[in-house]
Amino acid sequence: MWSCPRSRSTAITRAFEQLDECVVYDEPFYSAYLAIKGQDNYPPIQPEELSKYKDTDYNAIIQKITGELPNGASFSFQKHQSKHILPEFGRDWIEQLNNLFLIRNPKETIFSYWKANQFQGELNMEKLGLLQHYNLFQEIKNLTQKTPLIIDANDLVLSPKNYLNLICTNFEVDFSEKMLTWEANPSKTALSWTKETPYYHWYSNVLNSSNFTYQKTEINFPEELTPLLELCTPIYEELFRQRAVAN
Repeated sequence: MWSCPRSRSTAITRAFEQLDECVVYDEPFYSAYLAIKGQDNYPPIQPEELSKYKDTDYNAIIQKITGELPNGASFSFQKHQSKHILPEFGRDWIEQLNNLFLIRNPKETIFSYWKANQFQGELNMEKLGLLQHYNLFQEIKNLTQKTPLIIDANDLVLSPKNYLNLICTNFEVDFSEKMLTWEANPSKTALSWTKETPYYHWYSNVLNSSNFTYQKTEINFPEELTPLLELCTPIYEELFRQRAVAN
């Protein structure tokens, strides 16, 4: 699953984590990305600490996520941010994967990113990652000669059973009702940023949750972010037009 920040990707990852036959890889390229691009997050992780949380060797990561599955697993669910896949990492290995693109209304993602990051510095297209997301969608479409499945996050949270079933059917894995609920404050999880880690604030809401929830609230959208929203909207609309709709 390819996503942008604040697209509800972690909640979907929690759903797949409930399946005993599934092994979850949560943003495995993050440290490798940071090691090359540097850090723009708050609080920063010291360079020597990066490998404590994730591997910084992208070749080893590719081998891991395309190689043999751990004992007991029949498939992996991989949550990636499209902006983490730098040109240095290549693209040919992606052909071995079944690819899903997650999208969310950019007004919501921009506001959520700005709010969750207690924002440090300028929020721009590169940090949001939507253009990288769209470009990667086109690259994978050309590489595999088929259009990847696109799911809109708001569609999914409004009808999680139908959309999780659609995803499972598309990738020939068995849907289970267990995917609809999970343990709040789990003692064991494959997610990256738990309470003991630097970026817990990115995951706190979903780690404290137990199911998919959607609350429509008025967004007091910062005026200074309007130009960014105007850049993102046509990209989102193009992907939205191609999204899958569950019956």
